[in-house]
Amino acid sequence: MPETGEVTSRLLALSDLHVGHPKNRAIVESMTPGGDGDWLLIAGDVGEDFADIAWALGVLSSRFAKVAWVPGNHELWTRRADPVRARGEERYRMLIEACRRLGGATPED
Repeated sequence: MPETGEVTSRLLALSDLHVGHPKNRAIVESMTPGGDGDWLLIAGDVGEDFADIAWALGVLSSRFAKVAWVPGNHELWTRRADPVRARGEERYRMLIEACRRLGGATPED
């Protein structure tokens, strides 16, 4: 047990953010860690569009000590409306690069 006043880091986890929905996006905008050392594990389905996924990973990476992201099926779909037309492994690699540029960790790490 930590002594009184001692700060402990936590590993938090969540999934299925689907930030393309305005209410979910607002939740991500309001998320903050409980302490400076808190890590966040995001277990898939951040969003459907490349820009939304990058936005959410960027916001959360700027707030948490470390963000670790694992893609879900929604990240790997390519919707007709998404300007980023990459599919399959190419899309996966692009998302890995985006997450790393934002300071996040990926399954490849």
